[in-house]
Amino acid sequence: MRRIGDHVVVLGASLAGLLAARVLADAYGRVTVVERDPVPETAENRKGVPQGRHAHLLLPRGAQILDGLFPGLLDDLVAGGAPVIRDLGELRFSPGGHRLRLEGHPPEAITYQASRPYLEGQVRARVRALPTVEIVDRCEVVGLVTTAARDRVTGVRILRGADGVEETLGADLVLDATGRGGRAAAWLATIGYGLPPEEQLPVQVKYATRHLRLRPGALAVRSSSPSVPSRTGPRASCCSPRSRTGGS
Repeated sequence: MRRIGDHVVVLGASLAGLLAARVLADAYGRVTVVERDPVPETAENRKGVPQGRHAHLLLPRGAQILDGLFPGLLDDLVAGGAPVIRDLGELRFSPGGHRLRLEGHPPEAITYQASRPYLEGQVRARVRALPTVEIVDRCEVVGLVTTAARDRVTGVRILRGADGVEETLGADLVLDATGRGGRAAAWLATIGYGLPPEEQLPVQVKYATRHLRLRPGALAVRSSSPSVPSRTGPRASCCSPRSRTGGS
């Protein structure tokens, strides 16, 4: 990929921000990832990812994309203990209390059950290893920097560290990956841009996760795989057997 700029700032060190940084590193001389919260050195749940404690599945297409960006990632997930579903018969899925019949083992349906903290930690370590990428944590973004005419964004203002010292990070591109708590729309409004139209589609679904240690043969399958019962109504539940680091 040809180089199209010198510096890009990515707001948020979530999976979205990390993957954006990986792709942008091919096109920009430097990439700075700015994260509000402390970024753990190991596979730990983060404050900004409350859903990280729920059971997770890395579906086939996502796995293919990640392995393309980070060759060897999937092998390392498995080596670290992440369970893998290679046969659909290993999956127990009961929506609304009705057991779904699953059969076959198509190669494209391989599913990795890495936990969110473990997957994120593996991706984060690889992004940190990129020579042109820097992850700066404990920094709050407070606004955008623009040209005098306010026709182009040229950077962001941040409060760095416990003392909250304000700094300006200049950038050819600013990418917002801060999620649902993002303030980009409000920042654009302060420099004279109208809010974009919004559409909402309420889902009204809630779910809970509980990790269980099952006795051998409890699910009548060859390997430990998630049991995912649910019931009708606005709430569903997900139960997954406890496993090693990669799947816990």
